[in-house]
Amino acid sequence: MERRPRSGLSVEEFRTRYLPQGIPVVISDALQDWPLFQLSREESLVHFAELQGITRHGDYVKKTFSTERDFRSTSMAEFIASLDNPAPKNADGEPPAYMGNNILPAQLLEQIQYPPYFDRSLFIPPRIWIGPKGTLTPLHRDDTDNLFAQVWGQKSFILAAPHHREALGTWSTAPQGGLDGCEVNPDAPDYQRFPASRDVTFLRIILEAGDLLFLPEGWFHQVQSVPTSLSVNFWVDSGRGW
Repeated sequence: MERRPRSGLSVEEFRTRYLPQGIPVVISDALQDWPLFQLSREESLVHFAELQGITRHGDYVKKTFSTERDFRSTSMAEFIASLDNPAPKNADGEPPAYMGNNILPAQLLEQIQYPPYFDRSLFIPPRIWIGPKGTLTPLHRDDTDNLFAQVWGQKSFILAAPHHREALGTWSTAPQGGLDGCEVNPDAPDYQRFPASRDVTFLRIILEAGDLLFLPEGWFHQVQSVPTSLSVNFWVDSGRGW
């Protein structure tokens, strides 16, 4: 996958080279004008004071797209302050709590910048993702383009192109389509159940703090926090479709 510095990638080139064909690209040094990116962890806690978020508990990895997930309202500042010493997995092997896919609070909007690559009217309200090492979202694909900004820490991504849908044992969360989950685990594919997954090329990247990933609609992705991580993503209703 290409990695381009923001200073060397114009909006025009992005829209002519990567967007029409749905080609993922990492844009480095993309968050230099974000106040949130410039703040230290300690300084940023001031902006999270009094804010509430929703955390995932229990075995949320196996129940990622289930209605049976355990969600709890949690103080954002207290959660962030606890990230360096997360609770270990319990006897059932459940992962630590994860504040994933929260709508970015209005009070934090002035701490970020919308990426310039799409018209502002196409953006869905941005989401914030905060979690300790190891928090995981299994392989799936979304039905919109995605700009994923890494603010703190690192996240590992495993990607697969849209045409591998059948080989990955894909299923949909809704009868008419929408978000698709996968039976195939890219870290331990079951070739007996899914022999066609042998032909899937998985792309593995590490998103560093300050990076912005363009993840086109339809691309499968598994995401995991490497150390403590804070990310903001922007889904874009670009209407390109697959």
